[in-house]
Amino acid sequence: MKVSLNWIKDFVNIDASVSEISSRLTSTGLEIGGEETIESIKGGLKGFVVGHVEHIEKHPNADKLKLTKINIGSAEPLSIVCGAPNVALGQNVVVATIGTVIYAPNGESFTIKKSKLRGELSEGMLCSEVELNLGTDNSGIMVLKDDIIPGSPITDYYPIYSDTVLDVDLTPNRTDAMSQLGVAKDLCASYYDKGYKITTPDVSSLKIPEVKPKIEVVIEDEKACLRYTSVSIKNITVKDSPEWLKNRLLAIGIRSINNIVDVTNYVMHELGLPLHAFDSDRILGGKVIIKKATEGSEFVTLDGEKRKLSEHDLMINNASEPMCIAGVFGGLTSGVSTETKNIFLESACFDSTSIRKTAKRQQLNTDASYRYERGADISLTPLSLKRAAALIVELAGGEIDGGISDIYPSPKNKVEIEFNLNEYTRIIGEPIDVSVVVKILEKLEFEVVKTSSETLILKVPFSRVDVTRPIDVVEELVRIVGFDNIATTDNSNVYFAKKSLGDKKALVRKDVSNLLVGQGFQEVINNSLMSSSKAEKFGFEKNIGLKNALSNELDILRPDLIFNLLDTLSYNVNRKRESLSFFEFGKAYEIDAYSDNGFKEVEKLCLLSSLEKQKKWDSEYKSDFYVLKASLESILNKVGFSTSGLKVKEFSNDRISHGIQFLIKKQAIASIGLVSKNLLKAFDIDRDVYFADVHFNEILKSMPTGLQYKQIVKFPLVNRDLALLVEENISFNDLAKKAKECEQNLLKEVDVFDVYKGKNLPEGKKSYALRFTLSDVKETLTDKRIEASMKKIQDGLMKAFKAEIR
Repeated sequence: MKVSLNWIKDFVNIDASVSEISSRLTSTGLEIGGEETIESIKGGLKGFVVGHVEHIEKHPNADKLKLTKINIGSAEPLSIVCGAPNVALGQNVVVATIGTVIYAPNGESFTIKKSKLRGELSEGMLCSEVELNLGTDNSGIMVLKDDIIPGSPITDYYPIYSDTVLDVDLTPNRTDAMSQLGVAKDLCASYYDKGYKITTPDVSSLKIPEVKPKIEVVIEDEKACLRYTSVSIKNITVKDSPEWLKNRLLAIGIRSINNIVDVTNYVMHELGLPLHAFDSDRILGGKVIIKKATEGSEFVTLDGEKRKLSEHDLMINNASEPMCIAGVFGGLTSGVSTETKNIFLESACFDSTSIRKTAKRQQLNTDASYRYERGADISLTPLSLKRAAALIVELAGGEIDGGISDIYPSPKNKVEIEFNLNEYTRIIGEPIDVSVVVKILEKLEFEVVKTSSETLILKVPFSRVDVTRPIDVVEELVRIVGFDNIATTDNSNVYFAKKSLGDKKALVRKDVSNLLVGQGFQEVINNSLMSSSKAEKFGFEKNIGLKNALSNELDILRPDLIFNLLDTLSYNVNRKRESLSFFEFGKAYEIDAYSDNGFKEVEKLCLLSSLEKQKKWDSEYKSDFYVLKASLESILNKVGFSTSGLKVKEFSNDRISHGIQFLIKKQAIASIGLVSKNLLKAFDIDRDVYFADVHFNEILKSMPTGLQYKQIVKFPLVNRDLALLVEENISFNDLAKKAKECEQNLLKEVDVFDVYKGKNLPEGKKSYALRFTLSDVKETLTDKRIEASMKKIQDGLMKAFKAEIR
């Protein structure tokens, strides 16, 4: 949010440097992200002075140029070459001295230098309106009045509006600071030990007749419309705003439209409460009704868009039709135009939840909705209305037509908090004097109802919707006192919590994360939204959509983590990252007809690896299936599973072209495979990518309870490899299971390290390269026993599957 220092000094007259004000506001929690100087004329007319023409003669080398001597109050007059046809002896003119920067209307600039024009010295420039950005007449130089003093800065006669604008990074809870007055209150409070006071706008000059309001107001939905204050003004003239108002709005980045609209914008940014002006002559039936819209009805907003309304959208209506989406956006036909003569001015407070939902439904984000969504100050509606009405009467003429209508169906009470000073000491670590507490809170407009040596009873201002508990009061005090002003002590006020062993999920997640990071993986956290078109193209036809999606690229909850991980991979590949291994803990979302809300969340851990031309020591290699499989197996081993005891089966789908699954009791707990070329093409990835998917909740349910120990084998393990030719429908899991049946004593593990189908193999056949691990806990295996065991395995596989040894 942009804050004008000129503006906030209208409320609190503090004579301090920009850097001090920025520092104090940042200390109070209103962090200053930047600052800039705003000038009504770029450059502020620096270097332009009044000059008096004392001598003129023709340029000896140019017919259209003249040589002049200009008195600017210095010891010697300046020699300036001038081509203006209207330059004359005895004139007072505007001189751009050497070093002055001239800003052209197109944004370009140049600096005046001492130079020679056609061989004659020129020590400046005589200027037209255009060079000064004071007008558009460039037919000749500006001629000033006779009674002004040569050498005077031109700004003495053409004052420049200048302001310093601070860019405040607001946190969402600080709705009270969404106005110039709100920021001024924090600045004033930061000087709590000084005598500064806040001066609010004076509306006493506005005379409101004690009569019935001109236009009747009816609130039909009192839950959505909490308060509605209004007044009518007649015989106004819609025209340009005065310069002071344009400059104030310009400083905070608001474009001037006309005096009526500008006043409503001005007061909103000044006090923090949105206002809206209607053309009274377009309020049919002389009546304003606040009620919910009819489902499916259409309404054309100020931007010309035809919008379909929901039955939950609150509308401002006349007797026949809607005029405005309450608290969000005005209608096309009911607003103020250049022909408007009479207006109906609204200052209201609407329910924040209702406004937020309507703004999201209609995909509108306006200054008004931004404030109402976060909670507006309900006590401000009369002051805001009177402030705007007084300015309109002043700037647009006219007069108040009828009395003020202020409908407040359910008046609210201020939040009351009992605050113990010991709470501040406990949290901050040092005591605070009760007198300091009272000074600070009163500066922040808290009402101190009752005070004792340790306890205060406080009433919170309506503007502070974020202050509801004693800890919030502690935060208010410490941000004004300043964290830098809290003394350090030798005492520790930190409470060390015991590590809970009950949160198994968190502990397992931490252990697995550390394991993967140690293997060179990087953890990523992706958006849980994605494009429905990509999901549907790759196997997910039914998805959980968003009612008010921000874009077509983010319109469903992700059914799988693979899509977001590939997005991350693509982003990094395009930036020349070669070694890429990611993992993500996250949720996938699936349709579930048996759940209460129609969907379920699936906790997952997913790994993705693509090590293209990764150099390791003195060799280069690419990642393959077995690199990622080793990482997956290390995860399963870490949580207590023996991969040799898990069932394994091959699988593929629209996303994985070749892969395997690990199963427990027919339930897949993890899978791994090569990402399909079609899916990679959708993300513009031209390299092999391997993906592992771990069903984290299933792992937690099935993982062994307690620690399991077994004696370390003292005798060496023995590996033997076999290459088998089998029918294409035979899986690795079938072969491993049969091998263990054939040799139950010595065979410890069966692994596959290659699968081949294609050239040089008979049709319908494929080749497995298997590794068998043998050992005996009692003695070293002899070649004779090894060969006997391997023969049993070979015979069993050949008999069961008609396998051929290659």
